[in-house]
Amino acid sequence: MPRKKNTEITENATPNTPIETKTDVILTEPIISDTQTDTQTAEKLPQIIPVEPQITTKPTGIEWNYESVQSYLNQITEKYQNLVVTDENFDDMTKTKSEIVHLRTSLQKFEVQGKRILKQPTTDFTNECAKLYKIISGVENPLEEQLQVFEDKRVAQVSADINGEFTKKAEAAGIREEFTKEFQIVDKWLNKTAKWGDTVVAIDQEVARILTVQKESDDAIARHAERREFAGLYIEKANMQYNLKSPLDPAVEITDELLDMTVTEIKAKIFETAEERHNIELAAMKHADVPPAMEPPEIPVINPAVMDITMPSMPPINEYSAPPTNAPMDYKDMVITMHRVNMADYDRICMALDTLAYRYDVELKG
Repeated sequence: MPRKKNTEITENATPNTPIETKTDVILTEPIISDTQTDTQTAEKLPQIIPVEPQITTKPTGIEWNYESVQSYLNQITEKYQNLVVTDENFDDMTKTKSEIVHLRTSLQKFEVQGKRILKQPTTDFTNECAKLYKIISGVENPLEEQLQVFEDKRVAQVSADINGEFTKKAEAAGIREEFTKEFQIVDKWLNKTAKWGDTVVAIDQEVARILTVQKESDDAIARHAERREFAGLYIEKANMQYNLKSPLDPAVEITDELLDMTVTEIKAKIFETAEERHNIELAAMKHADVPPAMEPPEIPVINPAVMDITMPSMPPINEYSAPPTNAPMDYKDMVITMHRVNMADYDRICMALDTLAYRYDVELKG
């Protein structure tokens, strides 16, 4: 052990007197570090030499009497060459065919047996490797499970940071809660090699994208509300114009598909639907088995010769002629509106007007 000298000066010593010293020897223990301890422990253990798997012998296959069998088959099949089947030798040829088939099936059975023998070394090799894998997994799996716990914590923390960054920027951009569900974390953002700066840029891009989606949704809702109002007005107008017995129902006719059209297309579609229903109603009325209508009162035929009033002496004017200049009375167009006319009386009314010898026009209104 190391020795240490300790020297002390006597208190009564003078400069002219010899200095009396005391020297003691102190023994100290050596300081051994943890590293030195581990090294010494390792030196006591037997040294483990790495052993890499290697093929010590290559498979040589199986040895069999291939040449002998080949020679035999060449000889035995010689007598089967150029055989001709006839009615007379049909039975013999059938037996000959069985002999040839026996040669083939025997060889097939031998082939299966040989493959089974060749496959066995592969099976044994696979099983031996599986045993070695089990030794390695006995220490790998417990370590992997512990490391995975730390990895899960890291991923959870990164995910929380990403969601926090998105939430902060989404609120600042005015993104509503129902649209924040559009945000999804990309797997590559969670990689250990991912840079936070790149992730923040990607989050900004997602915020811009979701904000656009929200605006498009708001615009679509506003357009639908405006077009729904127009569609309701067009339906009301179409019902009146075609005097539909079964009016168009806005709750049925106004669909999302209709609201996706332009206002012009909405109007055309509604009036097209109303016209189709009007035609169906007319056809149903025409072919319906309805009881006969009440006989309308007979309209007397007007005969100017027997009328009690004094008729003007001027005759009716031709359609394109000008009224006479010396007419004692003015000529004017007269408009008469007859309400709630039964269409069964249409011809009779026209016949009555014909007796007056005036040209007239008829317009039916719904």
